[in-house]
Amino acid sequence: MAPARRPVELRDRPPHTEAKHQLLRTYLGAWFPIIAKYNTRVVYYDAFAGPGEYEDGEPGSPMIALHTLIDHRAFDQMGKTQFLLLFNEQDAGCAEHLQGLVDELRESRKPWPMNVQVFVTNTTFIDLTTTMLDAMDRRNARLAPTFAFVDPVGVKATPMSVLQRLTDYPKGELLVYFAHDAVLRFCGAPGLLTWRLADGV
Repeated sequence: MAPARRPVELRDRPPHTEAKHQLLRTYLGAWFPIIAKYNTRVVYYDAFAGPGEYEDGEPGSPMIALHTLIDHRAFDQMGKTQFLLLFNEQDAGCAEHLQGLVDELRESRKPWPMNVQVFVTNTTFIDLTTTMLDAMDRRNARLAPTFAFVDPVGVKATPMSVLQRLTDYPKGELLVYFAHDAVLRFCGAPGLLTWRLADGV
């Protein structure tokens, strides 16, 4: 039995989030089988995964990605491909809640497919991405085909320099949500322009 999760205040899912999720579900529904046809290892990276669900019970982006894969009508044909799903969430309570949802799904779907690995991490997008790519650079390794969903909270969470490193690899793809309202709201904040210039923007 999965351990009890700490209570997390779940939020309503606004219409623009529903639209993002529909886009993500549709794209991954095509991307998974196409990429799996030509590759033996595939990575899905949710950089700001959240708690995994909303107040009304609707799934968040990490659970949408996971269900899109394992419930895919062509999943049995993708058995020779290893799928790594990396869900990162900076808030510890939300990460714990998400891990609980993943554990519950794994428990309900026994036997769990051997070619699907799911990891929930609890750090920042900047630290995790930098650590992973630095390690790959040291080994002179190539990034497996990777789709990264980057839906940040705050304007400093996703430096262009870090995003660029993901796309420097030939098989790295990004879906980035650009919250222009937040940028406009904080564009006059002291130090923000200096930070953006230092980041090469």
